[in-house]
Amino acid sequence: MQTSKGHYTANTYDINIILPNGVGFAQLEVIDGDIGGDCDVLIGMDIISQGDFAVTNKDGKTVFSYRVPSVAHIDFVKEVKTPIRGDLPKVGRNAPCPCGSGKKYKQCCGKK
Repeated sequence: MQTSKGHYTANTYDINIILPNGVGFAQLEVIDGDIGGDCDVLIGMDIISQGDFAVTNKDGKTVFSYRVPSVAHIDFVKEVKTPIRGDLPKVGRNAPCPCGSGKKYKQCCGKK
């Protein structure tokens, strides 16, 4: 096994895994290792790439969602409704910077 911490020998196992939503995968080769923290399992791209995976954090509650088969493209970037640069109002050089830094615009994002 090669990791950022170096080389080591690890046991491998073939397992069946069933996720909390009932989606199952058979005969996955897994590697025994120390991933740290309170984790028991690290789900890799071999599973994630089979369906749709999303992480949301609304009102301080983090939710991991996964479905198989993939049924739609999830693209949060397209959902963002921010104005493009040309649509932004003019900011005076001595006005507070709209980025929220607390500095004057000319000393922050308006520097040339």
